[in-house]
Amino acid sequence: MAAPISWFPVIVAAKPSIFFVAMRPRGEDEREEIIDLARKAGSKKGKELEDALEEGVIHNATGFAVGTVGEAAGGRVKIMVFTVAHLIEHVYHADWQPIDAKTVNKLYEVELYCPHAELDWLARGRRGPRVSFEAWASSIDCVIDCMVLTAYVSDVALRTLTVGAGIQRERRIELCPGPHPELHFSDVLQPCHPCMMLAWPSDLIHLFYVGTQCEVRLAADFSGNAAGYSMSLLEAQIGCTDGASGAPLFNLTGDVIGVLHGKLLDDHSYFVAPQHLLAFLATARDEAAAAAAAEQATAAILAVAAAEQLHAANHAWCDLRRPRSACPRRPRFPRLPPPPPSRRRRRR
Repeated sequence: MAAPISWFPVIVAAKPSIFFVAMRPRGEDEREEIIDLARKAGSKKGKELEDALEEGVIHNATGFAVGTVGEAAGGRVKIMVFTVAHLIEHVYHADWQPIDAKTVNKLYEVELYCPHAELDWLARGRRGPRVSFEAWASSIDCVIDCMVLTAYVSDVALRTLTVGAGIQRERRIELCPGPHPELHFSDVLQPCHPCMMLAWPSDLIHLFYVGTQCEVRLAADFSGNAAGYSMSLLEAQIGCTDGASGAPLFNLTGDVIGVLHGKLLDDHSYFVAPQHLLAFLATARDEAAAAAAAEQATAAILAVAAAEQLHAANHAWCDLRRPRSACPRRPRFPRLPPPPPSRRRRRR
């Protein structure tokens, strides 16, 4: 009899890398543009489209850390979080209306939730608000349902603290001191071998499922491919729940072999195959690095310009405050002699 499989080491190692992703329209004008794009895309219809366009709706998914970009010495380091694009599937179609990262950032606010902050919030009895931090879409591929988000490491928040009292009372953000290790991909698939998925759907942090790897199929073979996806999908005999999209699928060695794309049956799910993940991540890493380098160069130019403006302002102020002795003296004219005294005799 084979020894039971223990997923404990893989789960413990992966927990700090799992993030909760939330996206919402930036404002009323952006919402109107989203509605217009959704009608043109035709990826969702009926009740699904109504739910996606509902006012105040928040689209959520699971994400996981895949590394950092930027140089600590030359600028602010960014963390890269891998997730799926289909949480905003209603605004694009892979064939005739794909969207880019710039459009995503224009239309949507993106927030990430740190697993350390969530566990801290739960340990405090859910007191106070959940803490999130801002992120941006860095790369997106509508054809293979992949998206990479980036956020400043220095913005990863652990909790909010209330400091002071009375009118001096203010809230401060305590940064997360915990690590967020990079998860690695593997393109080695083993049908009939065990697998495990680790997700963060809504309030259920670190929800995991275990199952068995199946065969690789094409997205076109599945019914309901209204968004026009064209990639290979790894089928697995494993369950999932709403909000788990984007969750990584692990093999026994702890490598990611798929990203949750959708559910086929109650106990069958399908994942974006690893060959697509590896190719997309390589491109996304190059784009994020180029963007970080350009941002650091721009920041350096602005810093030099600000220093020059400050120097000019200080010089002008010194000119105004120059002591009187340093100012050019006005020419002095010789004094005229006083008029001679009058010789007129007074009458007595």
